[in-house]
Amino acid sequence: MEADGLRLGPYNVFNCKSRNQHMFDLIKRLRSTLQPAITDLNSSPSSAAYTTFFKNVAYVPYVRDVLSNITNGASIPSKSKLPPQKPAIYCIDALDQITWTDDDTEKDAWAFCQTHNIPPHRVPVLILLPYPWIAICPTFWHDPALPDPSPSNCYDIHPHRSDFFRQDGKSLLNFRFWHLFHELVHYYVYATRKAYRDVYGINQCLELAGPHAIENPASYTYYATNVRMGCTEFPTVDTRPARGGGVELLETYDNQTDVSEDEPVALEVEDLSAAASPLINSPVPTSLATATALNSNSVTARKQRKRKEAPEEASAAGLR
Repeated sequence: MEADGLRLGPYNVFNCKSRNQHMFDLIKRLRSTLQPAITDLNSSPSSAAYTTFFKNVAYVPYVRDVLSNITNGASIPSKSKLPPQKPAIYCIDALDQITWTDDDTEKDAWAFCQTHNIPPHRVPVLILLPYPWIAICPTFWHDPALPDPSPSNCYDIHPHRSDFFRQDGKSLLNFRFWHLFHELVHYYVYATRKAYRDVYGINQCLELAGPHAIENPASYTYYATNVRMGCTEFPTVDTRPARGGGVELLETYDNQTDVSEDEPVALEVEDLSAAASPLINSPVPTSLATATALNSNSVTARKQRKRKEAPEEASAAGLR
């Protein structure tokens, strides 16, 4: 059975049912929450937060484009030869809602969610690249939505290592907003670079070279959260000159993490199928009530189309 969808903000959301308001609230906060980071990217010289997580100012336009695409829900061309499209969000609660092929074996999003729902291997959300589908697992709703920004939540420099934070980063990541943001970063990075990586711990992210940091969603999360909270103290990041000039970080922790649960997941898959009814073109809703009305119009439009097509099908059957 196909799930009806709603246009919530700039994104299409499917099957969230009683959670629609919660999802709409998260999406509405994308622009206000990310705007401080977008503003920071326009500063000159680059802020300490930016250079800590992305190193090289040459990547400022790319990072800004990723954040802007997320706030606008942009439809962009894909390097994977898929048509321009934006991410779609699907709340998974049963089998056969999103399926895909992995090594000639059919996989199911609900089964994946169910086998990854117990700490320390709890997966709140996954994105299925290169496709635009973000699958929300039931454990997604176990985490808080998003805390108010406060400098008191800024991290401390490690007392024995000036190039590290004392904390591991987990307290900044485990919120529904940042889980969703994580997967949105994956989509827009993969669409433009056909690459992705998942390094979660904040100190491991400090070790990423610039070209790898801009492919890593947690780096965006730590950057955006630190700017949002107004943090001013950052580790002294060790850098070395890269060949041909510029600065790159000596990377030793690629694709490792010290955050062991509540990790969003990105998978590269083939032959994806989603049981979702297409949405008609509609303006961006300003409230959940407007979105619900748009969905009802979509359902009505499909019913009217079916009624219109039925006599034509009967006539064609008579000619055979």
